[in-house]
Amino acid sequence: MKDEPIYRALNDVPWPARAGTLDATLAAVRARMRADTATSDADKAAAYAVTETKMKEYFAADPDRGYLDRNLADIRTWADLYGVAPRRILMGEFGALRSDARYVASRAPDRARYIRDVREAAEAAGFAWAFWNLFDGLGLMDDAHRIDPAIIAALGLTMPGTARR
Repeated sequence: MKDEPIYRALNDVPWPARAGTLDATLAAVRARMRADTATSDADKAAAYAVTETKMKEYFAADPDRGYLDRNLADIRTWADLYGVAPRRILMGEFGALRSDARYVASRAPDRARYIRDVREAAEAAGFAWAFWNLFDGLGLMDDAHRIDPAIIAALGLTMPGTARR
């Protein structure tokens, strides 16, 4: 937990935020921390303090697709002001941590909804995007290198070997 205290403790982070509650997420974080026998109580307390602060910020912002659209509109306004073609703006990293042996950050449906909403918001703003992470906690594949079909669909793609309709 020392290297990435908030990521190791995250648990049950919903998308959009209103699909869950701060109390439920923090309860899940505490349960995850109780199950961690390798981390000292002091390190857990420090990680919980950071996680609690970040989750309070997250739920207070009440992010959803509209939140993404509004924030990307600010970038589009900047681009228009300075004559930067929207397609020259690349959203080069976005994602949500999946649950695996290391992380229990978001449930699979929340993760897929978030990735879909970010991709669609970028496209609506006219921005290019790249989903670059293949294997890690944000990746397209799990640790066994199996492709996640829900993430493929969230990216507007089709699974390899399937015909596009």
